[in-house]
Amino acid sequence: MAPFDDPEFLNPDQRLPLCLNPPAARSHLPLTFKMTALALAGLSGTQMFDGIKAAFDKKELPMPEAGSVCYMMSKQQYFGRKYGNADPHLMFWVPKTDDTFWGAGLPGSPVYVHQYSPEPITEFIISVAKWSDGTDAPTD
Repeated sequence: MAPFDDPEFLNPDQRLPLCLNPPAARSHLPLTFKMTALALAGLSGTQMFDGIKAAFDKKELPMPEAGSVCYMMSKQQYFGRKYGNADPHLMFWVPKTDDTFWGAGLPGSPVYVHQYSPEPITEFIISVAKWSDGTDAPTD
């Protein structure tokens, strides 16, 4: 599920355990299943990109529901060779929007943003202080 522009896209070494709230499960899991099916079918990155774009254009995939939240707070997460282990964080998915209205990506903002493509989705990421087991996360 790494973004298509991510150098770790389709890296089988990644471990990205996540928990979804009900709105995210209803609206993001279909995208996850579609991406997985395309990858298992052996399609190239370009073919997968085109397939996802077409699915959104045809409204075969849903837009993020209001309140869609993903919790990525496991110490076992591994984002691949380039990124290593990430900090615990929450991700909020919304239909594509102007992230600056949310204060995301601005100097000093605690909100990181990723504008997906071809998915018409904006992802806001906020680090949290504790892992899922309740222990403190690194502060650096």
